Amino acid sequence: MSKTQRTITIGMVLVILFSLAFQAVSTYQETILTTISWFSPSGGNPPNITYYEQVSGHDLMVNSTELNPTRNDSFVRFNVTHIDEDLGDYHTTYICKSSNFNETDYCIDGEWCNYTPQDVVSHQWCDSSIEGLAAQEYNYSAFVLDSADVYSAGVNGTFYVNHPPIVYNAYITPTIAYTDDLLTCNINWTDVDSDNVTSDYTTWFDNGVEIDGEIEISYNCSKLGCDKGNSITCQFSPIDEHGYESIQG
Repeated sequence: MSKTQRTITIGMVLVILFSLAFQAVSTYQETILTTISWFSPSGGNPPNITYYEQVSGHDLMVNSTELNPTRNDSFVRFNVTHIDEDLGDYHTTYICKSSNFNETDYCIDGEWCNYTPQDVVSHQWCDSSIEGLAAQEYNYSAFVLDSADVYSAGVNGTFYVNHPPIVYNAYITPTIAYTDDLLTCNINWTDVDSDNVTSDYTTWFDNGVEIDGEIEISYNCSKLGCDKGNSITCQFSPIDEHGYESIQG
């Protein structure tokens, strides 16, 4: 968790502003339900991919009606399940960046990741970091290669990378505050994807304890609490159109 702290001594009240970090991710999934045709360059029965999915790499999920993008500081996990009539064959799963694949060069245009230990299990997975990738849609194709150099048909999918909003400036006004003042949380933020901010929320804290019901951009310090010498904190979090909360707030 990223934290930025500013402290100002104002009259008889100490006002502190924190920038906190949050993580949130989303899920994209596809399922193959029908039998897939295959290439068979070396003889034998090819593996057949029966199910595959791509999920984001964090546990905390956010519902979205948009493209369900994955945060660019996360990673993608590719899950593939396959069958093979040749029960003794070992298998390796490749997640390629395109559908160009063969048994010699594997992912001709590069790969996202692969499951390298050859074994006979029907479910294999691998992870690919997407840290720093530009915000856009990316393609992938999954292949399973058996120990006889026979490979399955590729199954294709996409995932989308998103950058959450970033808070780059934060301060509380007035700069000189007393115990009966109206305090305002001032935030400047940006979104490199030019996404719309669909919602935001503010939380206020008195000596580190959240103040119940205070969710507006301003807080009246004349209420119960906010006493002489207390530390008052505001937390502001813009949320983009995909449901991703700012990484600083």
